[in-house]
Amino acid sequence: MSAPVVSARSAVSVQLPVTSWGDPRSERRILLVHGLTSAGAVWWQVASLLAAEGFFVEAPDLRGHGLAPRTLSYTLPEFSADLLRLAAPDARPYTLVIGHSLGGAITGHTLAGHPEWAVAALLLDPLFAAADDAVPGIAHEMASALLSGTVADHLAENPRWHAEDAHQKLIAARAISPFVVEHSLLDNVPWNVGAVVANTTRRMRILGADPAIEPPVFSEAEGLSLATANPAITFAVVEGAAHSIQRDDPARVVSEALALIAATS
Repeated sequence: MSAPVVSARSAVSVQLPVTSWGDPRSERRILLVHGLTSAGAVWWQVASLLAAEGFFVEAPDLRGHGLAPRTLSYTLPEFSADLLRLAAPDARPYTLVIGHSLGGAITGHTLAGHPEWAVAALLLDPLFAAADDAVPGIAHEMASALLSGTVADHLAENPRWHAEDAHQKLIAARAISPFVVEHSLLDNVPWNVGAVVANTTRRMRILGADPAIEPPVFSEAEGLSLATANPAITFAVVEGAAHSIQRDDPARVVSEALALIAATS
């Protein structure tokens, strides 16, 4: 079965603010795409480690997040259109794009429609599927929790986080509104990103959260199904890591990124 047609060309894009690490003259470029209620700065550990390896690393604030423009709608094609505006002037593809949660869905969606955008993608517990009737409840719960919790609360709930992660999470959550949270989820019903990326021709590595820690957003069944159907896709569970794999185990994310780059070089 052929993959659904994906296009961001008709979506109206906005210019995203970008935080960067490393030498902008480097031809090896990595893009980091954050999740819902987050911002580019939350990638500080992974970005710093990758920049030390010689990569130029960029992390935008997605529309509606951080310092990015606010818009009327938040569809995956629109998120994709924004990211495509960040392409290098000479149209050279990114060496790798890493996306987390909603950012993983956006990354997969963008790469499926525009394989020239990146050589490979690493997705961290991506939001590929959600039952239609469950999305409003998820949206309401996330929107209601935006201003709750303190640094101490987050560190108590997430013992593997660095204190800076908890600070950045709070800063990002306070910069977003319930409207953005709700529409980032509701504007994309039905959620079926797996069907979009199933026939990708680019190498895609998906890392799932450890179900022994908390229920993963991306299930092992989803990962094994995609990996079985398409040899370009591989999947692994990160033991001991919850949903925010980049916070719980930044060294594993960097290790996976370097291995994926080496395999596609």
